[in-house]
Amino acid sequence: FLVAGGHLWKTTNGGGHWDTSDTGIPYGASAVAIDPSSPSKVYTAVNASVYRSTDDGVTWAGSILPSPGGIVRHLAVDPTDGARVYAGTSSALYRSTDSGATWTRIHTNYVYDILVARDGDVFAAVDSAVLRFEATSSTPAPASSGLADIVQGLAGDSLDAEKLYAETLHGVYQSVD
Repeated sequence: FLVAGGHLWKTTNGGGHWDTSDTGIPYGASAVAIDPSSPSKVYTAVNASVYRSTDDGVTWAGSILPSPGGIVRHLAVDPTDGARVYAGTSSALYRSTDSGATWTRIHTNYVYDILVARDGDVFAAVDSAVLRFEATSSTPAPASSGLADIVQGLAGDSLDAEKLYAETLHGVYQSVD
């Protein structure tokens, strides 16, 4: 699955051919995430609504984020608990513990990116900082200090769970703890 041109696209042959997979949801898809523990469960978003499919994108059910909402820019699913889903918006970070049926705001700020680590902790790029939330906590802990630029992207190291990368306009920073 990928989002491009306001549509959700799906391939079943490794990218050789793509078809739209957003029948039943409004135009304007802005994010997509797949549940790593159940790959037929897919999430996408349009504005402040998150849609869930449990049948590889054939049918969709949606829910609206609570105020302040905002446009969903990023979605992520916890690899340790497929019912725990995160939505990063232009105004907040939200967590669902019931596969996207309901949402709780856990941070108010523009979220540039989110990453759920292999242990279930979630990292959120907000302004020139990276915040870390334990899987069941709504209280963040700073995971970075001294970054001079807005953190625009986050990535984890697939071989080392302790490594986290933060992308800024002027470089990439690495955390090893």
